[in-house]
Amino acid sequence: MKKLLIYLILLFTFSLTYAQLPHTFTQTAHIDDSRIDYAIAISNDGTIFVAKCDSGLSAYTYTGSSFVCKAHINESIYGANARDVAIGPDGTVFLANSCDGLRAYNYDGSSFECTAHLNLGIGSSVGVSPNGTVFLGDYHASLQVYSYDNTSFTYITGGPNQHRDIKHIEVVSDSLIFVTTLMNNLRAYTFDGSSLVCSANITVEPHSNCITATSDSLVFLANGNDGLRAYTFDGSSFVCTAHIDNGDDVKSVAVSSNGTVFLGNDDGGLRAYTYDDTSFECTAHINNGDDGYAYDVAIDLEGSIFLANGFDGLYAYTYSGFTGINDDMPFIPDNHSLSQNYPNPFNPSTTICYSLKKTALVSLKIYDLLGREIETLVKEYQNKNSYSVNFDASGLASGIYYYQLRIGNEFTETKKMMLIR
Repeated sequence: MKKLLIYLILLFTFSLTYAQLPHTFTQTAHIDDSRIDYAIAISNDGTIFVAKCDSGLSAYTYTGSSFVCKAHINESIYGANARDVAIGPDGTVFLANSCDGLRAYNYDGSSFECTAHLNLGIGSSVGVSPNGTVFLGDYHASLQVYSYDNTSFTYITGGPNQHRDIKHIEVVSDSLIFVTTLMNNLRAYTFDGSSLVCSANITVEPHSNCITATSDSLVFLANGNDGLRAYTFDGSSFVCTAHIDNGDDVKSVAVSSNGTVFLGNDDGGLRAYTYDDTSFECTAHINNGDDGYAYDVAIDLEGSIFLANGFDGLYAYTYSGFTGINDDMPFIPDNHSLSQNYPNPFNPSTTICYSLKKTALVSLKIYDLLGREIETLVKEYQNKNSYSVNFDASGLASGIYYYQLRIGNEFTETKKMMLIR
């Protein structure tokens, strides 16, 4: 009887914890084309590119309620084992394959054309800097750096030989790259155009799987059975500022424009967290794929969340400010607020988020370093709600810019952002 009472108390506590999560996920689309969805990259026009671990590369459009596969290609001559996909500043799609090296593709909306192939090593991850430099991770080699001229790859440099077994790459800027390794390392590299230097290295047990960075000083790590960690980076060292473990084997992590952290779990689940510089709080959880592995999670410019769920295919979700108690009650901001743009630094586009506590005339403008007005993004009456606006700086030079939000006569705030070419 005593054991039964303890069990019921634990069950009640567990149920209450998840019933009180302040936000919810809603599944909006799912496609399973009998392939192993492993990694995701999303272009500026919303095309979703998925590396298929067993069958190459696919391109999808997303309508808000369904996926449509527009193209698929598999050119691996030694078997399909696609591990990562990235998009260059000109729209070139790069595919890392552990059996086939590195390939570059042009995509015209309905088909792929291979423009370059580097059949070298065991490609595990790929990233592209804003200026088009390609960084290739290898399970059996160090971080490799290449230039790409639309027809071929040219080797530039590589990391030290002892820095092998690259697992995941996060390119922050032309000069800063974060990586994780199979040996449970989190590393930072600086690149000056010709040489690569490891500027920081930390061992993180048990499984440093995936990383994402919101800036050159903040990194989130999906760390396997250890859960989620946040690190600050000061140019020479990492410092762990927060850690949470909900009992999942976490595989992937991404951060939205408003700072919400999304975590993919090995059981096919997806979690959302807030981060306040010192701690995490889980705000939502969903698990629709019992056969999945949550290999990668990505977010588009509209805020939709996509999950590459292994054998279970590709999912899309919305993440709302609805409460877990009453799904008909919308999230209403308590105050006017302006968030830091994301990504920052950026090239060429970034997202600016803000909230209104009541209906008002809203103005959102961009200024240069001298205070000259560059562009008006918003000038209209808006209802109380949270909003996001995309700013495309394709025609502007690198440098510091400011964005200013005015809400009626009662709120004005200005923030700084950096455009890096």
